[in-house]
Amino acid sequence: PSSVNTTHIVIDTILAGDIATGAVTTAEILDGTILDDDIAASQINTTHILDSTILTGDIAEGTILAGDLAPSAINNTHVLDNTLDFLDFAADLDLDESTNIDFGASTFNFILDLETGTGDFIIQDAGTMFAQFYDSGDVQLGNGNELYVNTSANAVGIGTTTPTGGILNLVGGNLNMSGNNITDLFKVTFKTGGEVDPPYRVGDTVYATYAPFMVGVKEEVTGTIMLKSDYIIDFNKLEVGSDLWLFNKVTDFGENWENLQVILTPGFDGRVWYEKNPNAKTLTVHGTQAGEVSYRMTANGFTWGNRNNVAAGLNASNYPDMAERLKK
Repeated sequence: PSSVNTTHIVIDTILAGDIATGAVTTAEILDGTILDDDIAASQINTTHILDSTILTGDIAEGTILAGDLAPSAINNTHVLDNTLDFLDFAADLDLDESTNIDFGASTFNFILDLETGTGDFIIQDAGTMFAQFYDSGDVQLGNGNELYVNTSANAVGIGTTTPTGGILNLVGGNLNMSGNNITDLFKVTFKTGGEVDPPYRVGDTVYATYAPFMVGVKEEVTGTIMLKSDYIIDFNKLEVGSDLWLFNKVTDFGENWENLQVILTPGFDGRVWYEKNPNAKTLTVHGTQAGEVSYRMTANGFTWGNRNNVAAGLNASNYPDMAERLKK
């Protein structure tokens, strides 16, 4: 041992072809005896290194830098599945420039699996959170609770992380449809004292108008008739699509028309009254003289039998007590 060392060999006197394969192994080379500048560029490449002969423990930290690897020198064919783990990276993995993850034209999925544990997936910029995917399955977009999806409550909140009272819960904001429609609703529940307010502009002023509310499931229709003698409204012979025809189709008068209320107002100084005939499906208006008569008819909506005046599913503590109001 040590009888012949690198000081006894003139540079370039022993060439690669002069040493038989396996004649010199790593056990015969002392640590630090071969330095970076002792090996010409490209003299050692992947064809000279057997599989598994260099392990991660053989490379000191910081000895291989990003500039030391040629583009595409390491690609997915060099890394076995499940061999690169997030535990192999420092606490922060920083990208120093814009980076794209391109799947090309394939149909592969990109799956980020946190596996076991209760950690969340967070997207942030300069320390500001813009999206968070919680281990519970909830999703939050925006650092000011702009949108929160509560999967356990099957609810979406805007401006709140605790959406309650319905599937979509708006807190501190308005729902602006930009002139479009909200369709296919079954029921709209307002807060106590809530209003339906179609605004109208007259000149330079916008005025509010308010839709009336009614106790019970009702439908209404109004109109005028000209009374010469008795005036008969025959619900069997009404013009299809007319107000009275539609009113009759969407209401439930009852077997004896007990659910139909009629209010008549004469346009003259006289008396008017009506007569119901459920069997013939006619309503006859009588008067003491000829003239115009206004009518207002109200009847139960066709779904009234499935409803009562108790609003199920609402929390009483969220509404003012009208009984206390009446005591004042």
